[in-house]
Amino acid sequence: MKMRLMLPLFLISSLLLHGCDSSDGLLDDKESTDHIVPERPEPGDPNRPRPSEGAPVITSDEHTIYDVSGEPILFRGINLEYGGEVEFNKSLGIDAVGVVGSNVVRLLLNEETTADTLESALQQVMNANLVAILSLNGADGEPFCAEDRETLVGAVEDLWLGRWLRVLVQDRFQPHIMLNLARGWGPVGINNAQSSGYAGFLASYKTVIRDIRKAGFKVPLVIDAPGCGEDFNAFLGDRARELRTADTAGNLVLSLSAYGGLWNSAEKIAANITAVSNESAPFFFSEIGGSGANGDSSIDHLLLMQKGAGDLALALDIPWTTTNDTAAYTFTLPTPFDTTGATYSYDLYLPRQYQTEGNLTAQLYIVDANGVAAGIGSVAARDLRPDMWNRVRVKLESMDNLFHLDNAVTEPVVIDASSISKVGLRFLANGKPTTVSPILKIDNLRVSIGGASRYVYEENFSTDLGGWTFNGGASTTLAQNNGALNMQPDWTAGDNLLLRVDGIGAHGIDFSNELTIETRVLIPADYQLGSVYFKFFGQFSDAYTWAPTADKLAADFTPGEWSDLSFTINFSDSADVSDVKVFGLQLGGLSGSVAEPILIDYVRIIDASQGPPTGAKYSATFSEGAAGWRNIGDAEKIPTPLTVEDGTGVVVLNGGAGGQLDLGTTDIFFDNTVNLRGSLSVKADIYLSEEFASATTLWFQFFLQDGSSWVWSNTDGAGLAQFTPGAWTTIELPFSALGAGTDREMAPHQIGMQFGNLNGISGTIRVDNIQLLGEVEDSGAVNLVDLAFEDEQEFAGITPDSTPGHSSLMESTLVSAKQHDFGILPFGWLAWSWYGNSGEKAVLDLSTEESFEIPASQTVSLTERGMEIIEGPNGIAETAEPVNFPAAAE
Repeated sequence: MKMRLMLPLFLISSLLLHGCDSSDGLLDDKESTDHIVPERPEPGDPNRPRPSEGAPVITSDEHTIYDVSGEPILFRGINLEYGGEVEFNKSLGIDAVGVVGSNVVRLLLNEETTADTLESALQQVMNANLVAILSLNGADGEPFCAEDRETLVGAVEDLWLGRWLRVLVQDRFQPHIMLNLARGWGPVGINNAQSSGYAGFLASYKTVIRDIRKAGFKVPLVIDAPGCGEDFNAFLGDRARELRTADTAGNLVLSLSAYGGLWNSAEKIAANITAVSNESAPFFFSEIGGSGANGDSSIDHLLLMQKGAGDLALALDIPWTTTNDTAAYTFTLPTPFDTTGATYSYDLYLPRQYQTEGNLTAQLYIVDANGVAAGIGSVAARDLRPDMWNRVRVKLESMDNLFHLDNAVTEPVVIDASSISKVGLRFLANGKPTTVSPILKIDNLRVSIGGASRYVYEENFSTDLGGWTFNGGASTTLAQNNGALNMQPDWTAGDNLLLRVDGIGAHGIDFSNELTIETRVLIPADYQLGSVYFKFFGQFSDAYTWAPTADKLAADFTPGEWSDLSFTINFSDSADVSDVKVFGLQLGGLSGSVAEPILIDYVRIIDASQGPPTGAKYSATFSEGAAGWRNIGDAEKIPTPLTVEDGTGVVVLNGGAGGQLDLGTTDIFFDNTVNLRGSLSVKADIYLSEEFASATTLWFQFFLQDGSSWVWSNTDGAGLAQFTPGAWTTIELPFSALGAGTDREMAPHQIGMQFGNLNGISGTIRVDNIQLLGEVEDSGAVNLVDLAFEDEQEFAGITPDSTPGHSSLMESTLVSAKQHDFGILPFGWLAWSWYGNSGEKAVLDLSTEESFEIPASQTVSLTERGMEIIEGPNGIAETAEPVNFPAAAE
């Protein structure tokens, strides 16, 4: 799709420059030989050309990049491939990038780029009032994507401080340039903040940083992440600080690329950006992809641009004065609603000090229309991820889990679940030292209901009887009260009662499938249970064939307490279920006159084949590196590392001892979207070479360790019979049970796989397409509340709750503690790329022309992607601010 953007004519002088520059023009005959230098001086040699000591340059501190006037720069720009014997039109591409509103252009140089070509390009940059990020590209036009020390050191010696030096040292260019020494240089396939594999990357960059500074340059040095620019983990764990410390000019900027699976969700962007932001070094995205160019792993460039504008959040700067302080806030719902089955969630940013002193507790609570409050879920700081966003989620499936906010109240919680008017968030010091008081941040507070249910039938008796009626036996009065079905039987008229629900056929239940029926029953304490029985039943076809479940007996009940009952049945085993007539329940074996009614809280039917949406909660492929996977075995196990080859994880065994191989990743813990709810299994493609045919005692399993306490769980096991040595096998194994105390709401700390009894085996193991499968978020759910805190109205909707027992702090203190702040600070980005992509990457072109289609009119032709990135919401035209440069000399 071709679109036109008409822009004003204001670059005549730059056009004329190309026509009359005779000294350093693009056609200078010396271009093919000027890189030959008989003797190259050392970087610190005073005879070498150097920028003037006081030449103004772009600067940076631990978080921000500044222009020469001291104003912050937020990059909004475009990549322009620019190298070799470049035609006149490609220089005009710089003008076009400026005309569409960019404040920065990244010029992709290569080993063929001449000094005169570079000088001409930088003159165009000056004329267009742009910042130029000069980046060395690979010879094939792709990032280096490899860690070859000689490539980096040699490029600095031969190009940056060699062929291009006479241009780069010119004072007129110093305020405009940043040096990106090698695009995407460094190891591929690590993606693991705990790895020691970045040591060579750091050491090599320290060397060239020193050489550049010895040569007199003070301009910013831009260091690309390794892994083709995407592996942000290389900068974590104080490695970014280490690089900045090595820079005597203190002017180092980190560069990231976003194309694939490390950046393809809002949660990943938030988590990864937050992690990099904590490393006290300024950063920006030197490349953003999108537009489906990377298949299923492609990023959403519109989403990244949105996040780049800054993501606001609710911030709480609570002035803790005692170790028992509490602070609570609420949001009033537009209209009261029935809370049964609702899901409550929010994102919490937890500074590390709270996690270290892990007593702080966060609680979600609800308030009914009568002002009665009840807690619905708690999470302790020690169980959360420090310096990261954490997704906290509570699904209120049973009112039995409610608790009082005021610990002094001991009576059962009595709340009107059918009329909830507020949702609240409460923080408790819970013994935390008062000196621990960094700012907490909250975002994406949601209350959702509906969507696909795990139940094919569900009645909660929250408002009425739900169609349930008396069907026979002892005469029984039915009523709905306090969210339950109330049954008051007259046992003098019979020793059992039957209820039925009208219209069961309208629910579309497939009675030929195995069904699970769940209910919750309270039989008053005055009853004796010696001969009690309880069951569900169906009646089918014109013969009303009776098909009952098994009975629940006295041992399944405790008089005066709620009892959770579950029945599994396939009605088709005893009846023709093609025509359902009646579905109901039967209760018998009780007698006497009891004043209190028998209560039923809910009736639910589960068809395992029609549950909530399922899919991959987590997935890892090796097309872009190791995705954090590595050999995690201890010293007693096989020590061979996992490498990446042909897009798969590879371990080559050498026939040694050890016998057990453990492969896994902890990166899953930092994925805010992963949880362990529902039935779980792990699926992967695994290749065992032919040598494994002799491993007759081989055993295999997947495992995980939960996100709160490292509770261990493993899947069912497999043996050699489940594999075909010499061929790929897709294997899926279920977690038949999770370890006691497993936290199902948080992402696990670790997921992995184990191979055992490998002693003496020399062979190759390959792994790919690893997935944790289970219940995923339901896109059909309706958000009753969805607060992203992007505007003042949402921020103002959160109000202090100074109710005694809810907060110990005064309302005025709670008001002062509430702030509207960035959850993610705005960050800079440059889109890939202006023009000239080919093959699958052709969709990444922003323009249909290398430069102005009609130079005299400055008309720029944009693709659909170009219109989105340049003219769309949060795009270049809307968010780019001009950069200040020194005034031109008179």
